[in-house]
Amino acid sequence: MTIARHKRRKNVYHHDRASKRACLEAPVDSSSDSEDLDGPLEIWLSNGQSTGCCEQSHTPVHSESSPLFSPPTTVCPLLAAIGMSFGRYGFVCDISSGLVHAAHLSVHMEHVHHRQKLRHRTPSTIKSALVTHLLNSHHLTSTTPCPSPPGDLSEPIQGLQLEWSSHCPHLGCRHWHAVLLQKSSIKGQLAAARKHIAEAHPENAKTYLAEVFETKWIYRPFRKTVTSEDPLSSVVWPFIKDYTPVSSVQAVVAVRSSRIQYTVSFHSQYLTDLGWQKFIASLGLQPGALRGLVKLRTKKEALSLEGVERQLELGLITVRKLYRSYIVDTQTYLSSKNNGQFRQAVTMNTKAHFRALTRVSYYTYSRPLSRCICMLLRWIHTERTGALAPFGTLHIRRSLAQEYAANMLYHYLIQTKVPRPAALLQLLHQLLVTLVKQKFTNLETMACPTDYTLCIGSLADNGGFLLAATTARTCAVLQHNFYTVIIHSARLEDHGHQHFIPFDLDNFTRDPIPDAGEASQSMEESAAAPDEVGGTDDSVAVQFPEVEEFVDGHDDDIDLEEGESMLPHEAEGGWDFEKEETFHSYYLNGDTPENLDTYYDPRSSLPAQRCPPNFVAQVDRTPGSLSVLSILAENLHYVQPLLASHPSFATPYNQIKTTWFHSRPTALKERRNYGFFFTEDGTAITMRDGDDISRSILFADLGISAKTTIANISDQIVQCLPHGCKDLLRQFRGIFSQLVDDLTSPDAVFLQPSNRVLIQPMLDLMLQNLLDPGEHNHHIMISPSAITEEAARKWLAFDKQILGRIMVAFLLTCGIPPLHWQFRSFQFQSDSKTGIPRNLYLLGSELVIGHPSARQPNQVLQEWLWAFPPSLTPLILFYLAIIRPSVIRITGLLYYVNDAHRTHIFAHTIAPSRPEFPGVWNGSDINSLLQVHTSSLPVLLSCGLLRNVISAVYNQFFPTLSHVGPSDDSMVDRQAQHTRKTGNTHYGRSDHVPFAFGMTLEQARKCMASSHVLHAFYGLGSLDHQWAERLQNSAFLGDLRNESLALKEARVLVREKYNLHHCPSPDRIAGLLETAPYLTLNDGIIGDEVLRRVMHVVLFGDSRPNILDRPSGGGYLIADASTAVVQIVKAVEEVECGTQFHCPRYMDIGTIIHFDEVATQAQRHLAALKDDYPTLWMTLCTDVHRLYQKPEVTRERSWVVRGVPG
Repeated sequence: MTIARHKRRKNVYHHDRASKRACLEAPVDSSSDSEDLDGPLEIWLSNGQSTGCCEQSHTPVHSESSPLFSPPTTVCPLLAAIGMSFGRYGFVCDISSGLVHAAHLSVHMEHVHHRQKLRHRTPSTIKSALVTHLLNSHHLTSTTPCPSPPGDLSEPIQGLQLEWSSHCPHLGCRHWHAVLLQKSSIKGQLAAARKHIAEAHPENAKTYLAEVFETKWIYRPFRKTVTSEDPLSSVVWPFIKDYTPVSSVQAVVAVRSSRIQYTVSFHSQYLTDLGWQKFIASLGLQPGALRGLVKLRTKKEALSLEGVERQLELGLITVRKLYRSYIVDTQTYLSSKNNGQFRQAVTMNTKAHFRALTRVSYYTYSRPLSRCICMLLRWIHTERTGALAPFGTLHIRRSLAQEYAANMLYHYLIQTKVPRPAALLQLLHQLLVTLVKQKFTNLETMACPTDYTLCIGSLADNGGFLLAATTARTCAVLQHNFYTVIIHSARLEDHGHQHFIPFDLDNFTRDPIPDAGEASQSMEESAAAPDEVGGTDDSVAVQFPEVEEFVDGHDDDIDLEEGESMLPHEAEGGWDFEKEETFHSYYLNGDTPENLDTYYDPRSSLPAQRCPPNFVAQVDRTPGSLSVLSILAENLHYVQPLLASHPSFATPYNQIKTTWFHSRPTALKERRNYGFFFTEDGTAITMRDGDDISRSILFADLGISAKTTIANISDQIVQCLPHGCKDLLRQFRGIFSQLVDDLTSPDAVFLQPSNRVLIQPMLDLMLQNLLDPGEHNHHIMISPSAITEEAARKWLAFDKQILGRIMVAFLLTCGIPPLHWQFRSFQFQSDSKTGIPRNLYLLGSELVIGHPSARQPNQVLQEWLWAFPPSLTPLILFYLAIIRPSVIRITGLLYYVNDAHRTHIFAHTIAPSRPEFPGVWNGSDINSLLQVHTSSLPVLLSCGLLRNVISAVYNQFFPTLSHVGPSDDSMVDRQAQHTRKTGNTHYGRSDHVPFAFGMTLEQARKCMASSHVLHAFYGLGSLDHQWAERLQNSAFLGDLRNESLALKEARVLVREKYNLHHCPSPDRIAGLLETAPYLTLNDGIIGDEVLRRVMHVVLFGDSRPNILDRPSGGGYLIADASTAVVQIVKAVEEVECGTQFHCPRYMDIGTIIHFDEVATQAQRHLAALKDDYPTLWMTLCTDVHRLYQKPEVTRERSWVVRGVPG
């Protein structure tokens, strides 16, 4: 039985297509009542399949004597299809792992993860019928309460998610708080419970916080299925005290990191080669304890500690800030000298790079070596306090010089209440020099402190290891750090300084970047680009285009300290570097030769082991650039990658390079997906991840995701409109063709005077209704001067939802997408403060965006542009012209101001607290939203992965496009006696391309063609005739051309064969589509002449097959036959509505999706016919093949010239 059909709405064509899809499944009795929902219920799913349920009961009648529901006797296929199940406690959402109360079932079904299971725009009547069936077949009503366990649970409940939580000790308080197991300290794990006690029970806080909290496994059964205001959200079902989960898989904590953490197999070859997994296993401890050694803590976390530990952590925060400025000082010094010469000096005889850093990169590049410093000082503190039990057999090997330098810094931090920056820098520099200038011959798995940092820093939350790409990138950043230390050391030695003195003190007294600590970043784009890594075995990258998005895979939960200056102390003489200190810097030039292979023994006396002679400056040198270069040459062995350059000893740099060499091959496979494999039928692309597991993406799925996303944008926009404005989007579409962009204007398209006249009335209507206290859709204003914050925030949530979907739709359809971090530079309005021009332009009817920030270090902007698909263009303009000003008005009433709203496209609704680019979306925001909105795909997408996939698609299917190069000089250029470049630059430049794009008209056409190809590939647009001719050898475009010819053929045939010449009635059209003579089986024949002739054109276009050819053994493809059916249905639909559907460019997204569903349903029906009647299918294919081999016999005619005067 088919789904009940929509009743026809007058003048609304696309809402009436559900009824016409039934004809493709089987002949249906047109006299049946389509609105009757009694009997078996069948629903259509998003994958084109249908499922139904004929059973009236799946459970026995529930016994009143039992506290729980009766177990199901059968599984409802409809319930399973939408991602749910039924158990003793009621309905369970298998996707969100929560119970669904019967009263909330209808509302919960509207959640996106269930709506995506159903076919797009499934009628609400069908959803209501589905809910009714589920309740009735399980003997429930909407008022039936969910049962509760009679006591503490002793057995798990299938489908629910466990959470390890602590109970508030206050008598009568029912609050439970998740234990954050990813935290290393007990206080950090119980932070939520401690905060609750301090706020809710301050009078007893001191007593409660001193006690041991009660912890249990619990369920929060309704937390993810109801709103936070619903009382059910606070329901907790605890387990018995000694309950232990049966398996580690079941023991999943509900409070997880918002960042997805990718890991490699514990037995990956590179880990075996490095010996890391063997080393970790030998320690016999939990990885959380190790990770605590290298964690970069926030000031808030440090202040939560007590005693010496608190003093130490606060000091480490200061040290990290100073080290960041230490890196800045090196860059400033190099800028004042022959920059290139100095950079080449430290990379001599290698293919490595030592590039200048951007402002945003200093914090990123300071992190790996900061972790090493934190690890050493915390380990010293652990040894000093004797708290070694959590670390098993761990012992961090360090040289005598490293132990001395670290111990001096440790004691200074814990003994000095207000550390002097000058003193800290002296001690910090000494420690850094000992970490870099170390020599040893014993090449063990862990030979130096940076080895420990790399290994421990690569540990993941689950005990495994992070991606090899993370390790490779950390090695590259450490290399840059080593170069920095070597240059500072050479500079100081050149000037004879016996302690550290900055080159430019201003680098330390002002902060290059506010210290936001360990920002939560995603692991996307974790592998370095091949042009950055280098192709030989002695090169390591030290600068990445996406460096500000680099992370080492850990979420250290560091928050911005509001109002904090660079250093929290302004002590008298704090920056006096001439002041005598009570300590001596013995190791300003690294370890001494006599200490080679001599490591610190904690059982011996510390002072007796280390007191080498004071560093003596080489006074015979004249300070200057030449002498510094000479010193660098003498110290070059500390940064040489190969042992052959110093065979008598090894250095920490050699260990870093060894780690990089081993991790790089695996890193190249991880998520970079080098090597894409196309399936034989060309419908999918397959790749292998870092664990050599094959992952496939169907091109059709990418197209479906793009179309569904665009349709959802339209739906979300309509939902956010206030009462009285529901027709506003349709009105905007009506005036869209009248919009004209003045390409020389700095103003956005909709802010230009000629367009503002058309748009301003719509915006005024929007704001008037939205801010009306009587508006009853969103209820934002309770009076003309009072706003309801809760309602306003709820409405503002639409902003992120709409903009997120716009971004995803653009990424999926634009061609090779921009880099994730480039989105923050896209502006719809020129910025008068910075002088940066807008990126969004309307070229005729094409909306294009381009000129992003360049990824190359020597460029500011990149000359490129992307085109939006026609169905997305009016939606993004409507969002920016109507919704964005409304967002600005509402956020202004809430006293939240984000200046990026007025210029940038991808701006946060409410700017988060982060140091860099808080007002706009960064790379992590882009990748996270892309993954959320494409979660139905089998592969977790990121911008980087999508760029690789689309590039592979272009190279495979459109090689002509991927190898388009500069054209030869035209005859115009030759006659003018100059080259094409000169002509485009100085003469006759076309103003059709905005000057801000900095490209010629031909370059712009090439850029737009790359987007148009993908639009056509997904069925969202078409190519212009010039590029259609250039790409005519593409089989895909040949199919599109044949489809167009087939539609023309179908238009003639349906009028001729089905007698649709003279304005047929809607009933006649509906009857034709119901009976579907082109698909039915009549008298042993599949279909009719219309199907055969249209299918012939689909296969052969306006030509014909060779007379000696025959169909293949299995006949023609079902896909070709279904394409013919779609063209026939289009032709019939055109007769009814008077609109032509020959080009996706002129179809709304609902129409495009509708004909996609027709194709899917036709394929399923034809596949059934082929399987059931293989002989008849071959007869059909033979008829199609022979259709034009014998011309029809026509009567002889005598022709007379007519139709032309004369």
